Amino acid sequence: MAVDYQILTGELIKENSELKEQLSNALQELEDVYHMVEIEPNNMKLGKIVRQYYWENTEEPEHIEEEPVYVYESPDNGETLYRRRIGDAARERMEQSRQMNLFDDEE
Repeated sequence: MAVDYQILTGELIKENSELKEQLSNALQELEDVYHMVEIEPNNMKLGKIVRQYYWENTEEPEHIEEEPVYVYESPDNGETLYRRRIGDAARERMEQSRQMNLFDDEE
């Protein structure tokens, strides 16, 4: 089974970019809260300000459906290929393997 490293690298770069953006947003929000604490000495008013900030900046989480992760197995050295979801016992037979044969086994 061949692993497409270009696709995996692309996915990691995309994920890294998303994490950097999330970190940047979190740091900005923390800086905003620090600023609110510095300018408002009254704890009751500060609580109202922070709560209002929370309501204005909280979004409903999007439901993101993750793609299933599979384990690929071949009990007969690549003649037949099965896959199953991680954690599942049931497996399904895959269509003909698309793996390239690099060596002649007919010697």
